[in-house]
Amino acid sequence: MGGDERRREPRAPLMLMVEYDGIDALIGDYTENLSQGGTFVATNQILPIGTDVELQLSFPGLLEPVTVHGVVRWTQHEEPMGIGIEFLQSPKNDKAHALLARIVQRAPEIQARVIRLLVADDNPHIEALVREGLKSAASREYGHRLQFELAAAADGKQALALVAQGSCDVAIIDVYLPIVDGAQVIAALRAKFGTNVAIVAISGAGKNARRDALAAGANVFVDKPMRLQHLLDTIQTLLGSGAV
Repeated sequence: MGGDERRREPRAPLMLMVEYDGIDALIGDYTENLSQGGTFVATNQILPIGTDVELQLSFPGLLEPVTVHGVVRWTQHEEPMGIGIEFLQSPKNDKAHALLARIVQRAPEIQARVIRLLVADDNPHIEALVREGLKSAASREYGHRLQFELAAAADGKQALALVAQGSCDVAIIDVYLPIVDGAQVIAALRAKFGTNVAIVAISGAGKNARRDALAAGANVFVDKPMRLQHLLDTIQTLLGSGAV
């Protein structure tokens, strides 16, 4: 086959993944750029002008990623490096813009509820139990309408670092953690997030652990060994929405 014939063969566009921090970041980009027929993508992979690309736009909890077809129209080699993409007129892009419009309207059916969960326990089996158990229960009972983002810490120092770095909806904290005890972690969670975090304290140490946990600000205390269904029911009650 000659070179001219090879060039006439259709080539699949290059796929670029754009992961936003959340729905507000995507809506902001849509308002400023996407709705105007193009956008700038920060990337170290500078593609030749004229390259066909597909952008898959998503954020945590989005049930159906948005796929937009475009062409590289300009490049930027200085910081921030990246490419300017023009979106093409096509039925696929019409569908993408319709989905983006629903995202801007915050239509409830396009987004799963994301629950940010912190588990602090020096027993790795507890973290595995919570991770796999809640994932399975959410999928079985709620389909894809509920998602968990889980961060795990094996000691109190790691837990405090996670508290300082990010957000948290639910925390499951062993009262007697290595390095920094769980009561201090619970107090730090309550100080940072106030009543916006549900805190479940766990321990096999009985009355003293319960006293320390509740005094530090835990919502509820659960004795070890614990049953997953009991833990799930406890979280559902604390969140108070029936979504978990």
